[in-house]
Amino acid sequence: MTPPPKLVSLSDLDAQGLVSVFPEPLLLVDVSRQEVREANEAAADLTGYGVVELCEAPLALLTPDGPVHGVATSPWESMLGAPGLYEEVPLRRRDGSCFVG
Repeated sequence: MTPPPKLVSLSDLDAQGLVSVFPEPLLLVDVSRQEVREANEAAADLTGYGVVELCEAPLALLTPDGPVHGVATSPWESMLGAPGLYEEVPLRRRDGSCFVG
């Protein structure tokens, strides 16, 4: 049985090291500030932003204006209030196009 996810303080781990070696697109989010804290190259490639641009970017930058391919844009507050892995999140790329990632 898999244990439930738990919140871990970012000071307790090497966030940049963890994110940089993860092969899939990954955004580590600061819940209280609603901004990206760390991003990896795969996330940068997917969104069209550079890794440096994504770090400290507000989540609003990546939030589509409406549903994407039938998937409703979830309020970040509800997602960020429950720890876990979210794999179907509508996002907006730098060029304005949107996808579910």
